[in-house]
Amino acid sequence: MKHRLLLLCCIIISFGSLQAQSFYGNDYLKVGVGARALSMAGAYSAMGEDATSSFWNPAGLVGLEGRYNVEMMHGLRMSGLGQHSFIGFVTAIDTSSQMSVSIQRMGIDDVPDTRNIYNGSSLDFSQINEFSASDYSFAVSYARKLSPYWSIGGSVKALYRNAGNFVSAWGIGADVGLRYSKKKWKGAFVLKDVTGTYSVWNVNSSLIEDVYTQTGNVIPSRSTQAVWPMVVLGLGRREQLGQFVGLSYEADLALNFGGQQNALLSNDAMSLSPTVGVEMDYAEHFFARFGLGGFQEVSGLEGSSSLLIQPGFGVGVKYGKFRFDYALTSLGGNRGEPPSNIFSLALNFE
Repeated sequence: MKHRLLLLCCIIISFGSLQAQSFYGNDYLKVGVGARALSMAGAYSAMGEDATSSFWNPAGLVGLEGRYNVEMMHGLRMSGLGQHSFIGFVTAIDTSSQMSVSIQRMGIDDVPDTRNIYNGSSLDFSQINEFSASDYSFAVSYARKLSPYWSIGGSVKALYRNAGNFVSAWGIGADVGLRYSKKKWKGAFVLKDVTGTYSVWNVNSSLIEDVYTQTGNVIPSRSTQAVWPMVVLGLGRREQLGQFVGLSYEADLALNFGGQQNALLSNDAMSLSPTVGVEMDYAEHFFARFGLGGFQEVSGLEGSSSLLIQPGFGVGVKYGKFRFDYALTSLGGNRGEPPSNIFSLALNFE
């Protein structure tokens, strides 16, 4: 309850930070989906061949087994205060192409609205209502083989964000990707938010007018947020270490053109963020995974700095057409945030 009351204050205050145009919105689109991918810290653009490829690299959809694929994910963050869910469905159009639809939601539910709790003389707890602060992404993806080794894919995504009836936003964006797969090697080139992903915010000023009047803030009404394009390069390989043991590993490099950011390497024009992931399997039925990402240079007291790394851990089991995956990592990559428990279930069928 205490955390949710604090969240309400943060949501209301944050409305005032909405400017005419901002290039740091829609960051929830960078978190990622799928327990398998997140346990490898998101190093998944080249090796991914499941329904979550609609997020990581839509060209990977052509590597799916079976005619149909369904994957569901649910994750808890901030000690269960926030939730992150994904569901994707993929179907083969012909022997060379695949199509998918997916929905992603990140949100916090049951946030208490205490604006009317004081009736002038006492506290009336019956006046507390609850609302949700949610971010949605709806994507349609298509992938096609160009040759035995190359494939191409793209995703168009519609965005919807809201915090109760206080504020809402609609947006649209697109991703495109290339994938190379030959024997043990896989490579990827992904251009995310290819034309920039824009969201237009609308604020219901009448609901927050009293709060802003009391605090002396200007009431916002409308703003636009955008995400700059980002290039992701990926290279992965699978090794057979024995009759039953296999090892897959991948390294990705994200080039973000949104200006100076808290990344491993950054300047006024761009930032570089590497991720690495490893997966070991036994007979392709039991899996153990590890990854490193989210490298950030964190400033401390008296000009000191330290390197912050976001690790990921996970396990998985594949039985027949089913695959169950679990990951322990930080969905948001925020310093001090408790690790998140993420669960995924996938099904391939004809």
